Parts: sequence; structure tokens; C-alpha cells
Amino acid sequence: MKTIKFATLTLGLVLLTGCYRKLVVESDCFAPFSVKATEYLNAESPQIWYAIGGNNGDDELLDLQIRGVIVEYDFAQRMSPLPPESILKFTGNIYKIRPSWAEANIGSGSRHILIEVNMNGEKYLVFDEKPRNSHLPELAPRCLWDPE
Repeated sequence: MKTIKFATLTLGLVLLTGCYRKLVVESDCFAPFSVKATEYLNAESPQIWYAIGGNNGDDELLDLQIRGVIVEYDFAQRMSPLPPESILKFTGNIYKIRPSWAEANIGSGSRHILIEVNMNGEKYLVFDEKPRNSHLPELAPRCLWDPE
């Protein structure tokens, strides 16, 4: 009977922890700077991909007052174009996201880094890319994921 209780408890803990992604916010990863969105993204019509909460995995971002992610082009619902002369003010903060077990093993999610920007007084994120955008200074080592 103890074995069944232990197995049930263990399975329950694995399922609970396997359903949550990990978000780590690092501050002062680089000196703040500003650049036009079209120049940084090398795109004519950058878009805002709005965080909507619910079952999309972005509730933590909404709790941190992140409005969405700035991307190169329209590819999903709930997106809108940026005004043509939009300036991205990079804060130096980054968001490291590790997918849940389910996202990593069923949905093929991977670890990634998002970079905080302010635009018109609101917080957004942009994806870190490989190779890293030439406008972005080198990140402090603590702001990167450890090699797997």
C-alpha cells in the first residue's frame, strides 16, 4: 500500500512540475540603447504579437506587464503593425524561458531568450536570435543559458 501511495504521489509531482515552464528575468545584461524597430528587425512592417493569457503560456508575461512580442511580420491572430517610426528602447533586461516537459518533449519547444524593450511607455519583448542581432551588445554570461 505504501508503494502505491508513493508511486501516486511521485507521478502527481512529475505531472504537475512537467506542466510548467520556467521563466527567469535577468537585469542589467547590457547597457540600454534605442533603435528604430524597422532597423533592428530589418523589416518594413514589424508587428506586435499580443500576449493574451489563458492557455497560451504567457500569463507570467502578463503578470510582469509585458504587452506582447515585437516580430518581423504578421503570422498569427491578434497582431497589429507598429507605427512606421517606432523606436525600441532596450532596457538591458532579458527573459530566459525554459519550456515545460510537455512543451519540450511533445510540442518540440526549446529554451529561448527574449529581450525587454519599452515602446511608448509599455513593455514588450523581442526574440534573441542566432546569429545575434548586430545592434545588440554582448550579453553578460549570467544572462545566457548554460550549455546543455
